[in-house]
Amino acid sequence: MRKLILPLVLLMPLSALAEDADIEKASPAPGEKHSCVEFYPQHRREGMPTGSNDIHFTITQTGEVKDPIVVKSSSDTDLDKAALACVAAWLYTPAKKDGVPVAAGWDVTLNWALFAHNHRGMTGEFGPVTRSGSRP
Repeated sequence: MRKLILPLVLLMPLSALAEDADIEKASPAPGEKHSCVEFYPQHRREGMPTGSNDIHFTITQTGEVKDPIVVKSSSDTDLDKAALACVAAWLYTPAKKDGVPVAAGWDVTLNWALFAHNHRGMTGEFGPVTRSGSRP
């Protein structure tokens, strides 16, 4: 049985967000899959480090990610770099104020978790592992 590291992303709004009735929060673009599996450092597969990153970035008016930064390190430089590269590739439907797209801050926690893989596919259980939300 081989073990694989799979970063999982589950988006949930943060409860501490401002409740401005005029602001429609950003969301992943339709059909956009926020996965970081392909960003896991290939040269590190043998040691398979795990950890989590807190990342902050801005979602632009066009839905692109701008200026991602590591707020909390995974304590593994390669995973930190992979997390930044991964979120930089994501696309969003931008936040809107009065129907006009606006830039918004976004926070995400990305967990690099270990799962078993056998001839039948992935095994193991997991729950919500990533929280994210926007801040207008």
